[in-house]
Amino acid sequence: MILDTHNPNLAVGAVAEQVLYVTLDKAAGYKFTYESGSIENPRINDAIVKILEGSKPAFVQRRLAYQIK
Repeated sequence: MILDTHNPNLAVGAVAEQVLYVTLDKAAGYKFTYESGSIENPRINDAIVKILEGSKPAFVQRRLAYQIK
């Protein structure tokens, strides 16, 4: 299943196996950059935490609630 969302809570709550993190640089002529990986990937994890409501404490709380290691 592929889910397109702007809500990082869904990626964490659904324990996504693959997350595609996309950024847009308007100053560079609307250049898109992409990075993908699992929630366990430190770079993807950091990206999710940056935009997640509640930041790191919210991520930890969700991890505990869903028993994500």
